[in-house]
Amino acid sequence: MPIVSSLIEIIIILLLLRAVIREEEVFLSPIHRLLFRLTDPLMKPSRMISRKKSQQILLAISGFILLRGVMYMAVTSAGFWPCVGISLLELIELLFQCYVIVWFIYVLPQTGFTSTVSSMIGRALRPLERLVSKLWRPASYSRFILILLIVGLYVVLSSTTRYVLISDGTDYTRLTVQFLGQGVIRIFALFIFPGFFSVIIVLGAVLSWFSPDPYNPLVQAVYALSEPILSPFRKVIPHLGGVDFSPLVALLCFQVLGTLGQQMVLSLMGR
Repeated sequence: MPIVSSLIEIIIILLLLRAVIREEEVFLSPIHRLLFRLTDPLMKPSRMISRKKSQQILLAISGFILLRGVMYMAVTSAGFWPCVGISLLELIELLFQCYVIVWFIYVLPQTGFTSTVSSMIGRALRPLERLVSKLWRPASYSRFILILLIVGLYVVLSSTTRYVLISDGTDYTRLTVQFLGQGVIRIFALFIFPGFFSVIIVLGAVLSWFSPDPYNPLVQAVYALSEPILSPFRKVIPHLGGVDFSPLVALLCFQVLGTLGQQMVLSLMGR
């Protein structure tokens, strides 16, 4: 079951990526063409219901959420709606982590990204940016408000889903505090190995040993993410014997500070 659930999450990620790619961009990148070939069969049932791309993707994702819920119901004694609720909670968590990663990419210098990738990032955040512009004026600190909005949406959607579909008697206020703590913990987890950003740093360090093709889009993406993260460490850590120790120091700092941060949040939640 964990393998199948992970496979469904990969499929949902592919569908979400397709949602931020325009049709004309498919001809510009072989990776985009591969993504469309992989997801086209998954969207055939939804094309019979709607002709709009966004609705087709939404229907396809909803179908996989229901499918995973039915699978959970088959291996547990829980009812249909609680199992669907668990499946939906997993989707909300996945979206939250993806949007936190996209936000960090958004605030980092994007000189290493192609215009296509930068536009995809912009399209992913545009609905939230519009909401921030309506809720917060003037535009100063808008990026900080944006991450608060992402966390807030995660807390509200998770608490409401848990309260309505998996009603186990837990007070709604208690659920919001619980999911707020979980959201902060998951942000720290992105930096603690094997979190997303720690893995990016490791990949960047490994690639530097082999002199890969600098025009490869994946290589460019890894360096575009890892270099801004490592830049503050490189300013204070000199090369020793021609060896760059900044990735190791960064990983150690993320591991220690991230673990301490998680323990602090768990301690506060316990109180």
